[in-house]
Amino acid sequence: MPPLPRHTRTLALERNEKRAADGLPPRPVPEDGDWPPSTVLGILRNARYAGYSTYSPASVKPDGGKRRSWRGTILRTDTGEPVRSQWDPVVPEATWWAVQDRLDDPSRVTNRAGTDRRHLGSGLYLCGWKDRDCCSLRWHR
Repeated sequence: MPPLPRHTRTLALERNEKRAADGLPPRPVPEDGDWPPSTVLGILRNARYAGYSTYSPASVKPDGGKRRSWRGTILRTDTGEPVRSQWDPVVPEATWWAVQDRLDDPSRVTNRAGTDRRHLGSGLYLCGWKDRDCCSLRWHR
């Protein structure tokens, strides 16, 4: 199966076709390339592909965090059962859940250090050394 072009490229090409039909000049089209990991993850996490109805208001966040929970986007009945969509699923439900289990596996975490700053003042101060193209004082120890 040939690789699919990035969505932004496909969208730009479609918009340029409409612009040409309207007599307008085309706009630049982004180069094709690998899909960003965040796009692929969003597709894999999308419950609609498994045939679930979803809703994701900004208030659906796990533990008050910044990110929305993909589990929280699946609509549920009063008894807690997921609401099925009115369209046919693209992937089997069992396959989609197996992918979710794999993505949720804690052993997949590769950034165990976190995002805390490691050097006092990093990201706050500019280097005063002349003729140096560095971003922190660690080069001058």
